[in-house]
Amino acid sequence: MDDDGRVYLYVGSGQPSNGKFGHKIQGLFVIELDSDMLTIIGEPTILLTADFNPKKPNYWEGPSIRHIGQWYYLVYPATDMTGLNYAMSLFPDKGFIHKGSIHSSSDIGLNGRKLMNAAYPMGNSHGGMVCIKGQWYIFDHRRTGKTTNRQPVAERIEIKKDGSISMVESTSCGLNDGALHGIGTYPAYIACCLKGKSVFGLHNPMSGPFITQDGPDYEPNERTDGIVNVDTETDAPEAKICGIKNGCIVGYKYFDLTKTKHISITTHGGNGMIEILGREDGRSIAKIRLTPGHHGGDTALNPAALAEESGYPVSRCPLYLRYKGTGSIELLQFTLF
Repeated sequence: MDDDGRVYLYVGSGQPSNGKFGHKIQGLFVIELDSDMLTIIGEPTILLTADFNPKKPNYWEGPSIRHIGQWYYLVYPATDMTGLNYAMSLFPDKGFIHKGSIHSSSDIGLNGRKLMNAAYPMGNSHGGMVCIKGQWYIFDHRRTGKTTNRQPVAERIEIKKDGSISMVESTSCGLNDGALHGIGTYPAYIACCLKGKSVFGLHNPMSGPFITQDGPDYEPNERTDGIVNVDTETDAPEAKICGIKNGCIVGYKYFDLTKTKHISITTHGGNGMIEILGREDGRSIAKIRLTPGHHGGDTALNPAALAEESGYPVSRCPLYLRYKGTGSIELLQFTLF
């Protein structure tokens, strides 16, 4: 960080496993550097000590520092799986006090949500705060696939007058600056909720549906006018949600459904139905019948009923899909019209 001409380097780990490289794991260090960005000024200082306690929001790794107003903000993933936490100080090199979580891709800790009701499969998280056109966002990533593949995400945050930041929920909106338009086709992979079948009201946070794609990662084509263009026939692998079995839930937040009348989905496999819900584990508002050999279906949508079930206005309404049937299905996309 370049803080009015003084340069600081923040580095260090809280992971015990990193001790195998022969260095004692002590936590997060801050070191002041000379203007050449090479010469160390003074001695390294520990800002946050290493304590890999899964029940406390201690420092893990991946620090990100920002100077906003009079405050210094230190963002880092925590050891208790509550995602990106932050600490505040009036100084860049001392006095940081933990303030709480800003964002968890699984919404763990948000409104009392516990581990066994995680909204999304758990995974590691890294990120920081960025100001875009006067609005601050928290950038993070959520898990895809069955390992530690990652999908970048961003959510608006509010810095209060006292400098504190309230935890924000995971949504499908990203940098859209509001609810997504209720007319159009959306890829399935923008889901912010993936949950396996409930067992006695609990969900295994490491099982259930997952996002994947057919083929390797790719770089989209860029036109001469600077607009990114993807040729779906030659460049883009087919991204989708797999592992959707009986009782699994896929959720999206939020849509402006004021003009929406129907919904159609594109799927592979399975034999059963997709129930349209207004909230997680909610009642069925509409149903789409799936039959072998067909790739999805459609149904009329009642936004008012969805809004009433969810407790949100029609102009900012969540949408959840629950599979009831045999086998496993893949969800590729859905269209609101």
